[in-house]
Amino acid sequence: MVRFSNLKNISITRYHLVTISFLVLVILAASYGKLHKNIFIYYVDFIALIVYFLLAYFVTNAICIFINKSRKVEAFLLSFFYLYSAFACFIDGSVAGWSHTETLVDKIFFILLSLLLLSMTVFIPVIFFLIAFIHNLIIAIIMKKKVSCNS
Repeated sequence: MVRFSNLKNISITRYHLVTISFLVLVILAASYGKLHKNIFIYYVDFIALIVYFLLAYFVTNAICIFINKSRKVEAFLLSFFYLYSAFACFIDGSVAGWSHTETLVDKIFFILLSLLLLSMTVFIPVIFFLIAFIHNLIIAIIMKKKVSCNS
């Protein structure tokens, strides 16, 4: 079980910066580089971006805990689902013939629909398996240099 008991001392570390940089790259790939336009036009994308940035903190802490406990499969799956869902969240408006979602309910429905449709293909999940593997590998390499995840 993962516990986040020390929420008073929240600090951004290099592990968090790695996760946020992977998140930004995935979101830019999903939105074809039009993220700056979308977050100012559609408030739902702005809210989703803030939520994913906040989730990055907790996901990174959980990944560090899993890697410290030698539970690398859980760390890999957490990273995979986090980045894969971010891609599914920001792909709307970029897919041929589909309009951009404007409400939160539409956004949630579209995330679930696009996760289902993207899972039917072979290439997209394989690409995200590789991205999640590289993400966890970089965090593990950084963790070998420094033992603690809190600095």
